[in-house]
Amino acid sequence: MTSAPPLSAGSPALASPQRPAAAPKHDVTAEQFCARVAWLAPTCPPLATLNQDLAGCPSLIQRELDASHDTMLPIMRCVVDNNECAAAMKCIIAATPDPTSQLRACDASASPGLSAVGVPKTAWAQRNGAGVTKFRDAHSTQARPIEMCGIDAANEWLTHLRCDDGSQAVKSHHDAELTRTGNLGPGGRCGSLIDDYDVTCPERRYEIFMDAYICPLDP
Repeated sequence: MTSAPPLSAGSPALASPQRPAAAPKHDVTAEQFCARVAWLAPTCPPLATLNQDLAGCPSLIQRELDASHDTMLPIMRCVVDNNECAAAMKCIIAATPDPTSQLRACDASASPGLSAVGVPKTAWAQRNGAGVTKFRDAHSTQARPIEMCGIDAANEWLTHLRCDDGSQAVKSHHDAELTRTGNLGPGGRCGSLIDDYDVTCPERRYEIFMDAYICPLDP
């Protein structure tokens, strides 16, 4: 799955008492999008983090819409036009451009958008998460997340990790999507959008911060 629009943490989640009406087909506003998020979030974990700061949601989304209208609008329509989480997330994945198709420079002060960063292969080989095989050894924070090139690669990495007893907590890409709790906004060494994953093993629960927008440059 690709990354959803930037999310933020804040006050407790608020749920809309009834489903907001869909916006006209030609456009959707930040307010309409956020109202729909509030309605979907209780049954849609990937949207739950954004719903934690419902009051701040419209201004956050409007900034992203102003910065990348052609990219954000189709994603916002996915949320407004679908009544179920699975359908909305499937639509978001289809509507999101491949972030690895055009790499940007590593600049933590730049607007992260949905473009991946290109780093030298020597740095890529030493990235956080390289060679890790157990959840216990996957140390990460929003400032120093696990680094992967694309959502599919991030999901695949999660399926390869094992709990202390050797069990596989994340068995498929679908399982990986279910463990994703939301988008935390910019972080990491290049200011990419950071995803938060919550994985439960027999020994404990692991929170994993993921930057799926770091890719190796060609030689």
